[in-house]
Amino acid sequence: MKQTVSGGASASSQSARPGRFARLRRAVATFMGLALSGATAVAAQPAAVPQHWVSYAQLLGNQFQAWLGDDANPAVVRVHELMGGPKDAGDAVAAAAQPVVAKVWVDATGRVERVEFPTLIDTRVRDALTEVLANRSLAEAPPADMRQPLVLQLKLEPAAGGA
Repeated sequence: MKQTVSGGASASSQSARPGRFARLRRAVATFMGLALSGATAVAAQPAAVPQHWVSYAQLLGNQFQAWLGDDANPAVVRVHELMGGPKDAGDAVAAAAQPVVAKVWVDATGRVERVEFPTLIDTRVRDALTEVLANRSLAEAPPADMRQPLVLQLKLEPAAGGA
């Protein structure tokens, strides 16, 4: 199973670049608390968001993607089993298509201080994702003027070989 984070491209994408930046813009727009109703709003949004915020959101998304791809981590394996391991292949595709909203707070040193998953009902999945993502250090501290929480959409995707 492979995971992507808004702003990250999956290996199976036909046109990864345009989707990558559109998802990043949507994630940043969601972070800003702005509703996007169409492509025009998406195109106009990046001008309102400081570039250093966009860069940091991309860094965070890439780091989360790497952490969620670490199959040696037992919590990652649990996330795979709970979200991507339904009874049949059709269920696996449906489960993988559902994005998970993550609210993320990062302290001044770059440590993920807290994560919340408001769209998840299953406490087992929330606990496993929290174990994977919380209390870990990022490569950089957030910009001093960055609003928090950052809101990202995480998406689990089956690996090329299946779940």
